[in-house]
Amino acid sequence: MNESEFFDQLRNLRTANGRAIHKPLLLLWLFARQVKNKTTQTTYAEAEEAVGQLIDEFSPASQRGQRDRAAMPFVHLERSLWSLQDGAGNPIPPTPSRTGSWLRDNSARGRLRPEVADHVERPQTLSTAIKLLFELYLDEHQADQIIKAAGLHRVYRQKSPVVALSTTTATKPIKSVIDTTDYDGRLRRHAFEWLAELNEEHGGRIPFGLLQEFRFEGKRIALMDQQAGIRKPKELSAALSLRTSYTPPSKQRPYEDELDENGLIRYYMYRGTDPQHFHNVAMRRAFTEKRPMIWFKGVASGLYEPHFPLLLTKDEPENLRFLISFA
Repeated sequence: MNESEFFDQLRNLRTANGRAIHKPLLLLWLFARQVKNKTTQTTYAEAEEAVGQLIDEFSPASQRGQRDRAAMPFVHLERSLWSLQDGAGNPIPPTPSRTGSWLRDNSARGRLRPEVADHVERPQTLSTAIKLLFELYLDEHQADQIIKAAGLHRVYRQKSPVVALSTTTATKPIKSVIDTTDYDGRLRRHAFEWLAELNEEHGGRIPFGLLQEFRFEGKRIALMDQQAGIRKPKELSAALSLRTSYTPPSKQRPYEDELDENGLIRYYMYRGTDPQHFHNVAMRRAFTEKRPMIWFKGVASGLYEPHFPLLLTKDEPENLRFLISFA
């Protein structure tokens, strides 16, 4: 993992509801351990109190005092950055979720991957990584307090300008390492990973409101349109998702989007009858560029089950529809 890839991993942390700061706070705590102790090896029992205090102190009021608040980032921090094992040395996968008591009973221990730790050892790289975490996930107005609470102020009091971080901090060092060659592909990949985690938490019944809270590279990008069935964010040139709203058994569905024997959609009807409607053009672009998409299946009023990756396999303007398959 080179430096650019390291920053890319930090930019694409999955944060469940789009606002949780548990993972960035765990990372800051681990960064401080690496620089001070030359290792990030830690048991859950060691991390629980310190990381839990950070979460309680700097999270929004609605997220404070939650049970097992430190367990979530300890288990779900991306494995591209972090490795996690039980006391016998067996890897602990990111799913299913684990409670704090399970992690303690099984002597769970983790550490940053060696290539990540190497980057943290470089002061300039670490400084940029910390700035990135603040710009994307944390409150920059609390930078001094968070850095002090995480233990980084002692380490970098003389070595790095990071303690002076503010909303006016220059962003050029970060922008210079962002790969912009395929923004669309990175966004879709991150959306799929975020939805997989969210889907597990909600058992395939995700509230509409949460689907509006997806964040990518520091920006909120709703995954589902509030009105139309086809969603094309302004940041993309091709459609991102489709929606089939829940229709009670007693009512007729507005669109006849046929389902197969597994309950998956087989085709999706055009928006209206004009093949050049901008939503239909966005769908056609997803088809020609082979962009994977998301299908949100309404399972109850305001609740949706995501299915992905969806691929458009054929455009049938004569039938006003696109044929669909699931990879």
